Amino acid sequence: MKKWNREQPLPASRGTIMDRDGDILAMDAPAYTVVVNPKVIQANKMEDEVVEGLHGVLGKKEDELRELVTAKDKDGAYLINREVRNEGLKINEDKKKQVEDLKKKLEDKLRAEGKVPDSGVSLIAQKKTLLSKKQPGCPYSWIYGPSGRCPGRVRINV
Repeated sequence: MKKWNREQPLPASRGTIMDRDGDILAMDAPAYTVVVNPKVIQANKMEDEVVEGLHGVLGKKEDELRELVTAKDKDGAYLINREVRNEGLKINEDKKKQVEDLKKKLEDKLRAEGKVPDSGVSLIAQKKTLLSKKQPGCPYSWIYGPSGRCPGRVRINV
């Protein structure tokens, strides 16, 4: 009998950190990064639709979005993937749904034109940790719960 093994990294989850009253102090939440593919967007002549659509969803300036969807390498070829950063933050579930709706609308238009339904817009799923704000002078912890009180001891549920 032949034996085998393989290594597979398992992402760790922080769990939820609560104060003694059960108020959530920190927790993992899904987060998404919007990615545009200038090469595909230009091939499908969808620059204006993508820029206008992402501007409407993300509120990012149109000229900044246009710069991303027309990005080229040093040889003048359109780049493959560019992350769309909205003030350096990832987007939440609500914005994700709006981006997915935009993507579907663009892909439906391409299907109707008999083209391959690739809008050049995609999402990368990740996790981010949400923390509450600092409370100056708290001797136990630098974070506090929604009540605004210093939490004292904290309990970590994993």
